[in-house]
Amino acid sequence: MLALTIAKFLTALVSCATVITLLTLIPLLLKVKVRELFLKQNVLELDQEVGMMKKQKEASWHVRMLTQEIRKSLDFVYHSG
Repeated sequence: MLALTIAKFLTALVSCATVITLLTLIPLLLKVKVRELFLKQNVLELDQEVGMMKKQKEASWHVRMLTQEIRKSLDFVYHSG
């Protein structure tokens, strides 16, 4: 009978410790989840910015190529005329 009472008492202590631990852990876990969502949003925004920068770089390259072709054409017209 005494062993059963001690076992129940120890179980109650473990349960109380678990509740206290959960009360401190749950806000931390929620904070981590919010931070994760914030970082995922930042990653999406950065991916969009990188995509825009790549498009701008590609457009800039096309403009340089067209400019070179125009200069070649003008040099040809200027030197042949």
